[in-house]
Amino acid sequence: MVTPLRDILKTVARTWGLEPAARVRWFQEVWPQVVGRVLAEVTSPVALRGGRLRVRADSPAAGQEIRLRREAILRALARKVGEGAVTDIIPVVRRVMRAGNRQNRRPPR
Repeated sequence: MVTPLRDILKTVARTWGLEPAARVRWFQEVWPQVVGRVLAEVTSPVALRGGRLRVRADSPAAGQEIRLRREAILRALARKVGEGAVTDIIPVVRRVMRAGNRQNRRPPR
């Protein structure tokens, strides 16, 4: 009997304590399918602790969209990665500095 590579990698990740990081990577892969391409361009899963998925949002509007769609996103994640894998979603707004965009820069002290 041949053991699938995916099962071997899950066991190794669990043994070495890498399972949360591996899960976050899986959430990043399915994220565009869960929230849609447009929202996925300005948000991304970054950490999973105790069933709480932290999601980076590039703007307050993107964070608010995650909050408003929280229940639907949780249901979609349950279908994609398994029931109970994520129990809550916490958007964390982090402004992204774009090259040449001086409007978002803080003045020097």
